[in-house]
Amino acid sequence: RNVVIGRCMRAYLITQGADAARIAVIPNWVDDVAIRPLPRERNPLRGQWGLADRFVVGYSGNLGRSHEFDTLLEVARRLAPDPGIAFLIVGSGARLAEIEGRCRELGLDNVLFRPFQPREWLPQSLSVPDLHIVSLRSGLEGLVVPSKFYGALAAGRPVLFLGPDTSEVALAIRQHRCGFVVADGSSADAAHAISRCAAEPELRRAMGERARQAVDEHYSRSAALRAWEATLEQAARGLATSRPAP
Repeated sequence: RNVVIGRCMRAYLITQGADAARIAVIPNWVDDVAIRPLPRERNPLRGQWGLADRFVVGYSGNLGRSHEFDTLLEVARRLAPDPGIAFLIVGSGARLAEIEGRCRELGLDNVLFRPFQPREWLPQSLSVPDLHIVSLRSGLEGLVVPSKFYGALAAGRPVLFLGPDTSEVALAIRQHRCGFVVADGSSADAAHAISRCAAEPELRRAMGERARQAVDEHYSRSAALRAWEATLEQAARGLATSRPAP
């Protein structure tokens, strides 16, 4: 068996000649026990970071070369006149210095940077944003599935995905109705989605609840283990039936 972590990866392997019947899709999973939805008023980090009363758009994790940031920075520029909306980037990576420099050049005082947080603080840091951003550069669908997506879902937060429409993240958001999908470069559409989410608390509450439900049903550790068990059993049965009779 070939095990992939997204439907986009399955489609890509088939184009490369892999046998579709031998490909199993087992998504990434998340620590669904430790990471749970935390109401904003009970999150100490929001107060410590001066974000208690603002609508927070968050990016958490690696700032790597596979991620698309031009659209995110343009959205932050578009929404800079709104003092009620803040952008929070928590993490590090190969592009951190570049993105910090771009923010200084553009005068984006609405973008706040924080380093990676201790693992025990992950439930709190993932619950600071009211809306999570996940991004992927076009052309990398089928090769990369951003794992930060599942942490955001576990925290019960909607997700705005900036990236290819055929990516596993885009497919999952539409399947579970837990966020927005916007093509990279479409900063006006992304800004509209953020403004709508900020203005409609009931919308983001419903999306957040569906996000957590998706984790409980599809992306928990127990769901992944069940999928691996089934895949190994199928492979074992196939091996047994392919052996010649004694």
